[in-house]
Amino acid sequence: MNEEQLTSNGPEANLFKLEGKGVWITYGILRGRREFLDYRDEQRKVTFSGEKGEIDSLESKIGKLITVRLEEVSDSHILTLTLLLPKINLRGQQTAVATQENSFETLAIRTKHLTSIGGPALIKGPLQIYEVVLLHGVASQAD
Repeated sequence: MNEEQLTSNGPEANLFKLEGKGVWITYGILRGRREFLDYRDEQRKVTFSGEKGEIDSLESKIGKLITVRLEEVSDSHILTLTLLLPKINLRGQQTAVATQENSFETLAIRTKHLTSIGGPALIKGPLQIYEVVLLHGVASQAD
């Protein structure tokens, strides 16, 4: 069975609620709210909108990569978050249930992109520093 057949056999998840060590993320593509990502950690609570161009999405062989910009500090760094979401088929769940749920494990990568007003030549070493955040999530189908 190929990937296309798997997701066409049943409802696909469109709302994801995830949490990890000090991080809470909700991502969805809903009729009323369209594409959004809510992110909260100990330092910030922010909401991103796909309609405003604040969310970059990329389908890949390992899942969907969703990237948002968490902060930008001039002459220092840009902090992004990239969430990896697998395709989740809700097939086999009762269709009478308003929100069908499945739990899963995934990860997010916070990337600190080092910047300098004088350009990258002034930065010694790597220009990106990665922090992997392990996440436990619940996927559902919602309106």
